[in-house]
Amino acid sequence: MSKSLSFWGLYAALFGALFFTGCGGNGGSAPSGSQGGETGGGTTGGGTTGGTTGGGSGGGGSSVSVFVTPTTNTTYVNGGKIQYTAIVYGAKSNKTVTWSVEGDDHGTIDQDGLYTSGPVTGLFTIVATSNEDSTKRGTAGAEVKDRASLIYFGSSNGGGGLPQSLIYDLSDDGRTVVGQLGDQPAYWTENNGWQTLSLPSGQTTGYVIATADIARHMVGITDGSRGKIPTYWTTFGEVRDLSNGSSEFSDFVPVDISNNGRVIVGQKLGVPYRWRHELGFEKLSAYFSWIYCVSGDGKVIGGKYSTYARVWDDIFGTRNPAPGLGTEVRDLSFTGDVVAGHASFGRQFYEVNKYAVTSPVTHFDMSGNGTWTMSRSGFWADRWSNTTKFQKVNELLADSGYVDSLPYDLFWQSGFIADDGKRIVGVTTQLGGSSLRYMYIVLP
Repeated sequence: MSKSLSFWGLYAALFGALFFTGCGGNGGSAPSGSQGGETGGGTTGGGTTGGTTGGGSGGGGSSVSVFVTPTTNTTYVNGGKIQYTAIVYGAKSNKTVTWSVEGDDHGTIDQDGLYTSGPVTGLFTIVATSNEDSTKRGTAGAEVKDRASLIYFGSSNGGGGLPQSLIYDLSDDGRTVVGQLGDQPAYWTENNGWQTLSLPSGQTTGYVIATADIARHMVGITDGSRGKIPTYWTTFGEVRDLSNGSSEFSDFVPVDISNNGRVIVGQKLGVPYRWRHELGFEKLSAYFSWIYCVSGDGKVIGGKYSTYARVWDDIFGTRNPAPGLGTEVRDLSFTGDVVAGHASFGRQFYEVNKYAVTSPVTHFDMSGNGTWTMSRSGFWADRWSNTTKFQKVNELLADSGYVDSLPYDLFWQSGFIADDGKRIVGVTTQLGGSSLRYMYIVLP
């Protein structure tokens, strides 16, 4: 090729690129913010790489290009909304577009550009196709996240059309709540609702006090012709009278159970006891004046002695996890190395080899893995971890797409939290006057 031809070819290329910017040509770009140009009617990068960050295209001899705003926006699953707008440049007569969403179950969009999310999470492509030149389109992104949910699943007096019930504990995986339905021992799950448990012979009523792990083992009290007796259940259908018919231990009130169900702790007429599957009952009044909890592995017990916080095990004996500070241990992690409880001046303490004292709160529960605690400051519930510190549950709900009105006194009385920190159970009085209503929250 001669030098003169090369010069004029370069001149023509430069002139053409400058003259046709935004109007197609060889990879011409749409107005500022749009990407994903087309060459000869075919898309470069599918219009998605650029399209999800700003979606305009043009080329193939046509002067049409389409630009979509916003370039990317976020909403939540199952009905979340995003309004998109398309601007068509270079159209001779028809500046309208046809809207669509790429992929199945990625949501829908009407012809006014209003996107509605479906049940699937992810980053999806919104497409606006020119009605004058169907080879030209602009794209944008729709990021769809999980939405927080709040379910009212019971109330203390049956108000609001909810089952009359009481709740006492949440399994470590956060999928089972135990307590009482009417006057029967029962447990609740999100998928199956309330289910009652069998009763020992001669007993007619009861309630479940504690569970652990994935709720394979539960313990509580039943009442009937034999009086009140401590009762043990499994999800395999087993039901057992822990007193073995003996009046000596019929007054035992269990408060916690190990993950494998082989260790149960509680009080008999104010005297602390431990029950073990192989050995039966053992008095622990030499170490505790009151017992509140046992570790998931069943080796460490927590409570108080007089006004001092106390943990104890068979190997190392007793110790105070918060000398000069703690008044009672309310919760233990699976191995007992993480402790949470009440401290002087209404404060909460949390200890992992060293002490960390939080602000004035009322402590309710710690997750089985020792990562999360639930507490209350004022009327509002707080979720806490050593990483996140205090987070108000109502704010977590609002930030996670929960749109219904929140009860004013969220978690007025108590709260339980699962190992993942996302499944939370609490109590409110707002919607039922004197009635306590129970809430099951799932955060994304």
